[in-house]
Amino acid sequence: TVALVESPCSWAILRQLQAAKIRVIEVPLGEDGRFDLSTLSELLRREPIRLAVLSSTVNIPQGKLMPAQDKQQISRWLAERDV
Repeated sequence: TVALVESPCSWAILRQLQAAKIRVIEVPLGEDGRFDLSTLSELLRREPIRLAVLSSTVNIPQGKLMPAQDKQQISRWLAERDV
């Protein structure tokens, strides 16, 4: 199984995924709290991602809020892939 995880992310989450033998792909958030959506889209096409661990509101520890339109687009892409 392959998991998409936003970075930075809690080390506890990473350890739990590793303990479950899940391959983790970390995707960095920019200084503005956003993903590079074109890079994320390409990653979703290229990798067999079955799990996504993303902040629903404010990223911890960065303290940034992802724009609603970004979250909606990411949700659509994940739904299209049954993630």
